[in-house]
Amino acid sequence: MNETITIFDGLVISGISLVIVFGLLYLLSLLLQLFKVLFYKETPMPEAAPVVPGNEDEEERLVVAITATIIAGKDKPDGRFHISKIKRLK
Repeated sequence: MNETITIFDGLVISGISLVIVFGLLYLLSLLLQLFKVLFYKETPMPEAAPVVPGNEDEEERLVVAITATIIAGKDKPDGRFHISKIKRLK
């Protein structure tokens, strides 16, 4: 009843364990991709209103730039923006 595990046996057990772990991680990633395909619904972006040249002042350009930045960062992981205050600096 005195069984010993050799270094080779330990390496085989470690190798099999690693294959099992990475196989399960791969299956989990496939499952997550399947959920993305099944449950993700892409909303179309609204059409932008045409801009008439020469009709905008500096404040409107600033608002447009801030809005474009927020819309561009909306799909990023940390794309949560909250404008609490807009203050004019002169």
